[in-house]
Amino acid sequence: RDFADSARFTVSLARRLLAEGPQSVVVAPMGGRFLQVERVRTSTEAGGRRTFRAVLGFDSEAPEGSDTQAFLSGAITVTPLRFDWTDEAALQRLRGWELGEQR
Repeated sequence: RDFADSARFTVSLARRLLAEGPQSVVVAPMGGRFLQVERVRTSTEAGGRRTFRAVLGFDSEAPEGSDTQAFLSGAITVTPLRFDWTDEAALQRLRGWELGEQR
């Protein structure tokens, strides 16, 4: 994969953000929710097709020391993330049930 275009864009974006004068760049853990789903709006289009759209609200508070708190204060936030939500304890417990051997 060639990420050269993405890298150039990221550098350009970072320079512009810094030129705009963010208070700081903060490395912080993920915490809080900035976007809130306040309600879901439904509508029926011609032909009977229904659509659902979230109506969003924005929180003004976040946990102390979180990336959300830093973002809300105007900082650029850096938060290393992983995408493995596996419940390791439950995984090990279920493996002990020998489910693959059931017929």
